[in-house]
Amino acid sequence: MVKVLEQLCRRFARDREIALNEDQAGLIYGRKNGLEIKLVQASSNFSILDIQKVGESSVTLIYSGHCDERLAEIEIDSWCFLDYLTLLRNTHKGFAQTARTRFEIYLGSIDLDKYVEEFTEANAVDVFWVLNSFYPPRK
Repeated sequence: MVKVLEQLCRRFARDREIALNEDQAGLIYGRKNGLEIKLVQASSNFSILDIQKVGESSVTLIYSGHCDERLAEIEIDSWCFLDYLTLLRNTHKGFAQTARTRFEIYLGSIDLDKYVEEFTEANAVDVFWVLNSFYPPRK
């Protein structure tokens, strides 16, 4: 299960021509054009993949292989909320539409600095479509 996040991390970076580095503790990271990628493998059964566009949004996926648990968190800054909502609307994959529906509840009702939603039903494939929507590949 944890390997899935590493594969997603490497594919995301490759498709956006982001060079990845790895430190001795197993942290994989890269940065280019305002995009930051971090993969933390806290143990052989626990990993966190965090991809963010600095000052705009982030998508985090946490896998715990030990309990087969996962959590996806999507965070969007308020100043670009409508733009990211449009990106989700234009992605016709199921999970992107689920995320869109969850974020649309904020339209016209609440003024927050950031909009954050957590999804326990999302897996790496689901999150991949949101990542491609938010941060399109260069190729």
